[in-house]
Amino acid sequence: MLKGHVFNMQTFTSEAFALFIDKFLNGKSGVARGCELSNTNNSITVGEGYFVVKGRFLQIISSETISNITVNGFYSLICEIDLGKTNTTDELNQAKIKVISSTNNYPELQKQDITTNGTIYQYEFARFKVENGNITNVEDKRTFIDFDTIYNYIQKESDEMFKKIAKELEHVLDGSAYCLKKDMLKMEVKQLKDKLDNEDRLKATISTIAELTVRDIRNNGEETNLTYNGYYREILSLLYIDKVKKIIAMLDEKDSNKVKLINWLNNVKVMNANLDNASAEFQETWLGIPQRIIALVREESYSSFFIPKSMAYPDLSLSTIITNLYNSLE
Repeated sequence: MLKGHVFNMQTFTSEAFALFIDKFLNGKSGVARGCELSNTNNSITVGEGYFVVKGRFLQIISSETISNITVNGFYSLICEIDLGKTNTTDELNQAKIKVISSTNNYPELQKQDITTNGTIYQYEFARFKVENGNITNVEDKRTFIDFDTIYNYIQKESDEMFKKIAKELEHVLDGSAYCLKKDMLKMEVKQLKDKLDNEDRLKATISTIAELTVRDIRNNGEETNLTYNGYYREILSLLYIDKVKKIIAMLDEKDSNKVKLINWLNNVKVMNANLDNASAEFQETWLGIPQRIIALVREESYSSFFIPKSMAYPDLSLSTIITNLYNSLE
C-alpha cells in the first residue's frame, strides 16, 4: 500500500514532515531566530523565537520563564518533546520548556530517535548551577540552524575530504604508497623483458629436461625418436600466459601492442591445445616427454629456470612485442 504526503487530497502527517526536515538538516536541532536567554538570582528565561528539534518546528510566542529555582544542584533548561502524550487542537502537550536537575552533576539528556520508535527527546538551551540558593555559572548551550551553519558544516566536511585526497596524492607522487599505472606497466614489462633476454639458461634447462626424460623412457625399455624440439614454442608459451594477461589489462585500448599481445595469446591457446593432445598420445609411456615437460613447466611457471630470449611464433614474436613496448615506456 502506498501513501502520499504531498499530494492532492492526501494528509501530510507530522511524522513524515519531521523525518524529511531532520534528514535535510542532517540530524541537527537548534534555534532559527530569537530564543534569547536571560536570568535572575532564582529564575531563567528563554525569549520569543523559533527553533527546530529533530525536524519538528516550534515557536515560543511569549517568553518562557522558570521561576523559584532555589534548590542547590546542577540544572539544564530544556525543551522536552514527549510523543507519548496527546495534543489537542487548542493545546500542545507533546513539547514543553522546563528545567531538569541533578545533585552531583549536570543531568544526562534523553535523546531517543523520535523519527523512528523513540518518544522523548530533550533539547538543551542552557545549563547552570544553583549555589546557596542562587543561580550561577549560566552556560549557553544553544545551537543554531541557518544556511551559513549548514554551508560551514558541508565546507568543513569537504575540506577534510580534500585534505585526505591531497595527502594520498602526495604518497602517489613520492611513490611511498602507490605507483602510477604507467609505472606499474613499465615494471611488469621490464620483468618479462628480463626473462626474455636470457637465452642460454633456458636452452640448457630445456635440454636437461629433455635428456632426463628420454633417459627415463629408455631405462624402462621404451625407445622413441620424439624430442622436446617439436614442442619448443608450446612449452615456452606456458610460462608467460598470466604475465601477458596482466600486461594486457594495464595497456590503454589505443595501444597497438594490446592487439598484438591478444593475438599472441590466441596463438598460444591453439599451440597449448596441440601440446595437450600430444601429451595424451603418450599416456602409456612412463613419463612421456610431453607429459614430463608440461608438468615441470606448469609447476615451475614462475621459476627463474625458464627464461627464453625469443619465441619464433608464426608471424609473431613475443620478444619483439615486449621489447618495443618497453622502449615506448622509456
